[in-house]
Amino acid sequence: MSWAGATHLVEPRIDGSKLVEQHHLFYGFSGWGIVVVSSGPGNNTVYGLAQCWGVPDIIKQRCYPGIQGAVQKLLKSCPRSTDAQIWCDYCSVRYSLDNFFGAFDASKYALVKNMANYKDPKSLFSNLGPLFENIIRKIADPAYSGIARAQIDLPGGDTLYGGAQCTADLRPPECSRCVDAAIKNFDNFCKPRQGCRVYLSSCLARHEVFNFSFPLTLGSRKSMMISSL
Repeated sequence: MSWAGATHLVEPRIDGSKLVEQHHLFYGFSGWGIVVVSSGPGNNTVYGLAQCWGVPDIIKQRCYPGIQGAVQKLLKSCPRSTDAQIWCDYCSVRYSLDNFFGAFDASKYALVKNMANYKDPKSLFSNLGPLFENIIRKIADPAYSGIARAQIDLPGGDTLYGGAQCTADLRPPECSRCVDAAIKNFDNFCKPRQGCRVYLSSCLARHEVFNFSFPLTLGSRKSMMISSL
């Protein structure tokens, strides 16, 4: 998915080659693979962030080649925008004229729902609160480096799995607030689905009734494309 803000920049001054050239920085931030760049004089400075998702083995296999393609797709989908972002399975890329580092925007979000309905949605959604209370408590701890998972047993023998991850520019307090804002969308938009993902500008939250991990399975190659002006 991608979103784009209002436009007054003639040409976004961020490209895949610049991000890829700085790939050696990817392992310098708790192993999650973040690159932060800026360019341009005065009011035309452009801030950019590229974030890999998941464990280092996945970063090596998928994120590095994915960054360049993600940037190219973002610039094509949101040309001449002052603020734009794309989320893919293995990475996220954002650029903006405003310095967004260390903050999150709850007004821009996207959802991906599991197509299957759960047999007992009341039970599932009543357990989301305790599940993500545990996740938010973990993710507020710097030791978790902005990623946390948890699970809880459901009546009937199923297990509900949850997870959340933030971009590495967020401090733990902002990370926990971002995840809290993301999960508020579960109740409003995800019933009665057995799984749902919510993406905000600087974090994602997901629940399923199967054991998943960040990022998605290696067989998945999708990126989700939406835009809002």
